[in-house]
Amino acid sequence: MAATGAAFVTLGFLTSLTVPVTVSGFRDLVPAEEGHPLCFKDHHKHGYTYDRCCNRDLGPHGLVTCWDAYMDFGFCCRPMAPLPKRAHPTCWTGLLENRHEMCCMGGSQHLAGPRGQSECWEEKERAGEPSKSTLGMCCDFFSAWRLANGSSTSSMIDVWARFPGSSSRAACLIEGYATTCSFPGIAFRVPDWHDNQLAMGKGASLPKRARPPLLWQLPAVSLRATRPRLELLTLGVGTYKSSVAQLVADAGALDVFDAVHAFSDFSFLSEDERQRWERHLRAWREGARIAGYGWWKPFLCRKLLSSASLASGRGLLVFSDAGSRLEPESAASWQSLAFAMRSYDVMAVVDIEHMERHWTKRRTLRQFEHGLRGTGFKDEGQFVSRLFVLRNTPATQRLLAAWEQLVEDITLVNEDLDPRGEAPEFRAHRHEQSVWSLLLKSAILGRPVQRRPGAPQMNVTARILTITEGYEAHQLTDFARRHD
Repeated sequence: MAATGAAFVTLGFLTSLTVPVTVSGFRDLVPAEEGHPLCFKDHHKHGYTYDRCCNRDLGPHGLVTCWDAYMDFGFCCRPMAPLPKRAHPTCWTGLLENRHEMCCMGGSQHLAGPRGQSECWEEKERAGEPSKSTLGMCCDFFSAWRLANGSSTSSMIDVWARFPGSSSRAACLIEGYATTCSFPGIAFRVPDWHDNQLAMGKGASLPKRARPPLLWQLPAVSLRATRPRLELLTLGVGTYKSSVAQLVADAGALDVFDAVHAFSDFSFLSEDERQRWERHLRAWREGARIAGYGWWKPFLCRKLLSSASLASGRGLLVFSDAGSRLEPESAASWQSLAFAMRSYDVMAVVDIEHMERHWTKRRTLRQFEHGLRGTGFKDEGQFVSRLFVLRNTPATQRLLAAWEQLVEDITLVNEDLDPRGEAPEFRAHRHEQSVWSLLLKSAILGRPVQRRPGAPQMNVTARILTITEGYEAHQLTDFARRHD
């Protein structure tokens, strides 16, 4: 890296690239005036009140005797995590019932998901239903909508043809659906002609350009603000060692990461840790996918996120699979994401075209079925584990601890199928990614998780900033080599 005074440290194949930057502190989110109602409603008679439990004068976690494995300061005293919001009921009737994902953003992606399609409003107008003048009433809560820049003239037939047999149940604007949250204070850039050409594989002849950031905060961040510390983690073993080296080189050229941690073997494990993960390591030696079903992702993330270099409440850890590429044009999006993450615990990517029930086996679905009952979690897209960003907060640490303990149960992540048979629509299991996806849905919806049979339920509520696979995720990394 070109920065003067940069230090390079190698431990095994751990490469740490340290760039001298000035990082100022950011206070965590200010506690809500009343706190989370689940914590204090009907509990005041036992002495559990917001004023008493959330009093920072008693320490950074308030009155510690108020908290247990389910209720804690982060869950009870901070503002509630963003949840899907209900729009005006007249917006979602008739032809477009339960289709808000395709209506609240505008664009020509022909993609169902949190951003949507402006063609919906043209069709509603032709059908004599609420006209485009109701757009504000329907989408004003949806912060990304406010910056929509026009509508597409593409055929509606192409849009609806992608949803044969779609359920008529509400799958959007009610609490209980995890992948359709709005993000107050965040705006998303709409893909333009140049972006669409690239998406269609026609970008080779296009001149390079400075790519605007994918998202930004409303109002804009002060120019005097400095971003939080940002570190990158990747691991690739066997045939992916060269991909690790390429990603390290990309990160150095991008010059937005303060450190890069790259591993090409498991030499970071102590003897006790090797014994703990022996079943997974043996599976890897026998050819199991994701280097032993991906157990190392939560393990390494938890270790690195707890390091002294990533300050509590401020430090950010990015995980990217080896095989991904970091393009120079993505720098602005990474910078803007780092600022936006001050209001979130995790940035996660959802693949809206891959339903959970298609890519998660019955054993793993059953593990989460009680907590997520009634949410339609199987019928939503799966969160991927190829790319995510973690902020060092208690909520993130809880989420990682739950992920690590769940993947330790190899029956949740391996490819052994139910002897009674899987669901007819099941295609394949996605190992640690399936567990990650279901954990994130639990976190977004405030649903507890049971890590082991007989163990107490665990609160994993967190603020999740969701972006979609495809155009949005590719503003950050190019998944050049998918290795599911």
